[in-house]
Amino acid sequence: MKHFIVGLLLTVFILSSVVEIYAFNHGYYLEEFEKHQVAKRTDLSGEGIWYASERIIAYLKGDMDSLDISYEGVRVFNDKELAHMVDVKEIFNFMGLIKNLAVLLAVLIVATSKNIRILWLGLRDTLMISLVAGTALLFLISRDFTGAFIQFHEIFFSNELWLLDPGRDRLIQMLPEGFFMDMATAIVITYLSLVIPLGIFGQIKYRKS
Repeated sequence: MKHFIVGLLLTVFILSSVVEIYAFNHGYYLEEFEKHQVAKRTDLSGEGIWYASERIIAYLKGDMDSLDISYEGVRVFNDKELAHMVDVKEIFNFMGLIKNLAVLLAVLIVATSKNIRILWLGLRDTLMISLVAGTALLFLISRDFTGAFIQFHEIFFSNELWLLDPGRDRLIQMLPEGFFMDMATAIVITYLSLVIPLGIFGQIKYRKS
């Protein structure tokens, strides 16, 4: 049972880490902006888009207290967008807390058990959990991402601030649904590419121990 708990904790830690890798990667944002032709969706210049996206990342990372920014004398985001981003930042803060607690608990369980095999089995269980969850997520993304995207917001947000207007709200102009579909796909693929070798390694070490 302990090894399964370790597996769950490692799943949370690795997945949260991969989410942060993409969510805080400005280069990835710029590639997606070009792919989705964001410059044609918004009235911001290329430099303005670069500036705003850099500030979004800094805000989510906790390097800025407010996203109420201006570019060339023009306020970038309106009150509704700013209120929504407060909610988004709270989710990232909570995810960061859970990520740190997960790895600490996993280390504590392995250390107090004084049995390294729990770690090897935990890595194996991480793979098993991830294969099931990852396959399900990829299926949802490919089958009906829009529906899954809406359900995600309805679960994690207690208001409708996320219902932005593509005709006037720069936040959704910069970050359209296609941006999030690409990011979700990249996160799942990257995550599985990490846990598969870790799970195989854990199984090999368990058999040898």
